Amino acid sequence: MQSNEFERGHEKTTGRRAGQSSPFRGLWATGLAVALAAFFASTLPQVFFVAVFGELLFFGALGTLIVAAIRRDPLWPNRITAWDQAALLALLSSVTGLFVDVESVAAALQEQAAAN
Repeated sequence: MQSNEFERGHEKTTGRRAGQSSPFRGLWATGLAVALAAFFASTLPQVFFVAVFGELLFFGALGTLIVAAIRRDPLWPNRITAWDQAALLALLSSVTGLFVDVESVAAALQEQAAAN
């Protein structure tokens, strides 16, 4: 017979069923994706930071969409899913696209092409 909460599938500290994750776990994953995109974009010259950061967020959103489709995540659960993460990353990518100075990026690319 199952006598304690742990054996019945409940965790003592949180009261959740065993195997359930925090409803905010997806926010941590999204924050980590944004931090990694910022880190990798910061390795390039400063003029390229915003453009590369936005593109990395966009490709992160695409990757997250593929993961959500493969895992067949539900669209409307009571937690943050990969669909929500992809939407947030795509939104952040679009917002960062508003701050890209296209002329300075094009000038820097031409300058680098002329140097090579």
